Amino acid sequence: MINKILFTSILFICLFNSILAQSFQTEYFRFDDFSFIDEMRHADFNGDGLPDFLIGASNFGILQVGINTGISAPDFSEITSTTSIQKTVVADIDGDGDLDIVGLRQFSGVFAFINDGNAVFQTLSLDVGEYGSLAFADVTGDGSLEMVVGTYGLEIYQIDPISLELTEIYSGDFGSGEIGALATLDFRNDGTLDLVIKTESDGLTLLEQTAPLTFESSIILDGAYDTDRITIANLTDDDMHDFVLYSNDDNRGKVIVSDPSGEYIEESVTMDGVTNSLTLVGDLNEDDKEEIITFEYTASYDPTMYIKEYVNGLMNLDVINDHFGSFGGGVVDLDNDGDEDFYFFQNDFVSPGVVFYLNEGMPIDLDGDGYSAEVDCDDNNAAINPGATEEVYNGIDDDCDPTTLDDDLDQDGFVQADDCDDTNPNVNPDAVEIPDNGIDDDCNGITSIHDLVNTTISISPNPTSDVINIDIDGQLSFKVNLYDLDGKLMRSCDNMSLISVTNIPSGIYLLEIQDLNSTQKIVERIVVGK
Repeated sequence: MINKILFTSILFICLFNSILAQSFQTEYFRFDDFSFIDEMRHADFNGDGLPDFLIGASNFGILQVGINTGISAPDFSEITSTTSIQKTVVADIDGDGDLDIVGLRQFSGVFAFINDGNAVFQTLSLDVGEYGSLAFADVTGDGSLEMVVGTYGLEIYQIDPISLELTEIYSGDFGSGEIGALATLDFRNDGTLDLVIKTESDGLTLLEQTAPLTFESSIILDGAYDTDRITIANLTDDDMHDFVLYSNDDNRGKVIVSDPSGEYIEESVTMDGVTNSLTLVGDLNEDDKEEIITFEYTASYDPTMYIKEYVNGLMNLDVINDHFGSFGGGVVDLDNDGDEDFYFFQNDFVSPGVVFYLNEGMPIDLDGDGYSAEVDCDDNNAAINPGATEEVYNGIDDDCDPTTLDDDLDQDGFVQADDCDDTNPNVNPDAVEIPDNGIDDDCNGITSIHDLVNTTISISPNPTSDVINIDIDGQLSFKVNLYDLDGKLMRSCDNMSLISVTNIPSGIYLLEIQDLNSTQKIVERIVVGK
């Protein structure tokens, strides 16, 4: 009996150099009765449009297919009695419209598991020797798949869809050593299928098909190291193909990308001394570039999973979670919501099983200011967001923080339109006017009233920015002088009731009004502010 336990959690991931937060929902399904799983991949084996799962264990394990039952534990069942199948590839090799499986049993040959369309498989032996790498692609462009086999040379076979008889149509030697990994691509986007291969002794090699089944070999990047898998990827913003290489034996991954000059360069996925048990590739944040998911641990067995992005080098978007002994997985839309999720098999003695990471998508950011609608109080205006500076008196919550004051800065209960000094809570229409202090405390526009030679003089406004009004109740012949605090005369006039201060600097001044007949005078302190 397979023990299935479901665990659900929500994981929030903060993306590199971005305010946007991407979230994943995790689903864990416990499977105790499997051998050590070292391969897991997905394909729609029963034709229902949903990804099913293939798991294998090369150490005497038996291939099992898990039918997708929604976001729940896949329904796994054995598809053959043949054990220790490895290096599996999924393709429609008999041309009947459903997906079959081909795999290698070391020292026993190559086996095909032919699908009847309902995920029921018939086991057949293929008449071909053991391979280091395998792919199925329409290399000749005739509309049918050929079998591309990497051994100590490259072999291409036509497949009879009825008998599955193989006919060799190409054989060639490239470099030295076994071709441990190969992949197909249209390198120059000319409509012709090409190949990339990797041997342990040679660099990543392009086999460009210059004529039907005629290949011209060139080195993309030198480097002698073991490789078991080549993933064609889009890691950068240029139009050139990128490559992600992985070695099962070395538990190491590399990326090969083009630099600004168009030359290919490489970078290890992990630092020296760090083991990389699984590397997956997919566009998780929908930015039209692919990210790399890596499972890493050191000699002290501190497992960590990362999502990485290539920006002038590999950058960790964030540490995601701890998953020990994760081997085999993929990137696919598991929940049919239009974005890419990922999954893997966790070979953990404490919690073995299948783990789904369901992508809940990037939050909406309509104005492109880097803040999602969840935190942006106006997602149609890029100038308004939590990172903006509040602009006072504009009636807008610029920084999306209601506690940041936009008006009534002195919190005296009066907005700027009614408060003649919104920085002083003691000055407002409800305040009591204090005589002769040079301040319009009650905001009535009059700061002081003076008596001079049987006349009443009112001076306003104070503070002022443009003019000083002198209102005289009675008959008075007078002279007006305006001095700065150093005694410098700034303005002087006779019998003028409107004094312009537009062109004098902000500051404190002394306004003197003198009766020309009696020479009596009054002095008022005036504040000029711009």
